[in-house]
Amino acid sequence: MRRTLVLLPILLLGCGGGGSGSKGRATLADLTSWPMKGVVTDLTADGQVVFGKVFPDTDYGYNAQGARWALGPAEAIDLGDFVRATSITAASADGSVLLGTAWELDGPFHTIVGPPKMVLINVSNAYTEVPLPEGITDAGPVDISADGSVVLGAFAASAMPLDTRPFVVRDGVATPLPLPEGVGSAPAVAISADGRTVIGRVEDRPAIWVDGGQPQFLSEREGEATAVSADGKVVVGVLRYPQERIRAFRWTSTGGTQVLDLGPGFTRRDSAAAVSGDGRTVLLSAFALPDGDEPILWRVGKGAKRLRDILAAGGVDVSAYNLTAARLLSADGKTIVGAGRTTNSMFVSGPWKVVLP
Repeated sequence: MRRTLVLLPILLLGCGGGGSGSKGRATLADLTSWPMKGVVTDLTADGQVVFGKVFPDTDYGYNAQGARWALGPAEAIDLGDFVRATSITAASADGSVLLGTAWELDGPFHTIVGPPKMVLINVSNAYTEVPLPEGITDAGPVDISADGSVVLGAFAASAMPLDTRPFVVRDGVATPLPLPEGVGSAPAVAISADGRTVIGRVEDRPAIWVDGGQPQFLSEREGEATAVSADGKVVVGVLRYPQERIRAFRWTSTGGTQVLDLGPGFTRRDSAAAVSGDGRTVLLSAFALPDGDEPILWRVGKGAKRLRDILAAGGVDVSAYNLTAARLLSADGKTIVGAGRTTNSMFVSGPWKVVLP
C-alpha cells in the first residue's frame, strides 16, 4: 500500500506559478510544511521539482521521510512497508534518478534494522543499493551527475564524525578519490553535471578532482569549494580571512580565483551556496546589519544584488517573509530555493522557492 504525505498548500506571492516567471513576473512560493519540518537538498535542472526530507516538528528528524515538492502538495517518497527513505540528498537533472539513504524496517512496530543504506531511487520508487569501495560497509551519499550515471559518496576515514573520504561510483565500480601523501580525509561536497569534476576541501583548502586525478588547490587560503558548474570549469566557495571574516569566491579554469565584491554593507561574512550551469550566476548568503543573513545573486558583468530587491522589482511583496538563507539554484539560474521565516512567527521556519522571469 502506498502512503502519500500531504503537506500544507504552497502559497504563491506574485503573478502566476510554474517553472518560469509567468508573464514576466517573479514568483515566491512558501514551501513551509508546519507542523512538519522540511529540509531541501536539491532540485531538477529546470527548477520544477525540489527534493529533501520532511519530519514531524516534535521529533528532530528521527522519523524523517524523503520527499519531493512540486506545484502542489509535497509527496513522501515511499519505498514500501519495510523500507523508509530517510532523505533525498541529490537528484539527476530531470529528477528520474534520486540519491539518498534508506533504513530497513522489521516487525509490527517497524523497528530500524542495521545502518542506513545508500540507495538510488527511480521514478517508480524502486531502489537499488549503491556499491561501496572494497572493505567499506557504511557510507553516505553526497551528489549525482546530471544523467544519474555517476555517484559521489563519502565514507568515514577515522572515528571523527567529519573525517570523511570521497569516492566515485561509475559503471558499478566504487573508487576512492586519491589524496596527497599523509592526508587521510577530505570532505567532498559536489560533482559536476558531466560527472568529471568533484569539489570539496583538502587540508583545509578548497580543491577539485578532475577525472579521478590528484586534487588541485584553488587557493592558498583556508576555505572550501561549495558548488561547481555543469562542465566543471567554474567553482564557487568560501575563503577564510583574519578576524573571522569569510568571503565568497569564484574560480575559473582560465582566470583563477576571484573574491566576489558584494558592495557596501557586506564585509564580514558571506558564503557561496550554488552556481548556475554555465557558471555565470552565483547564489550567496551574506550578512549585513540590521537584517542579518539574506540571499544575494551575483552575476557576471552585473555584480551583486539582494534577492529581496530583485523580487520587489519583479512585483513580489516580500514584507511578510524573512528570506534568511539561500540553498539551491537551478541550472538556468532562475529558480532559487532557500530557508526563512514568516515575519509573524519567528519560530516557524521552512523552505521557500523563487522563480525569476
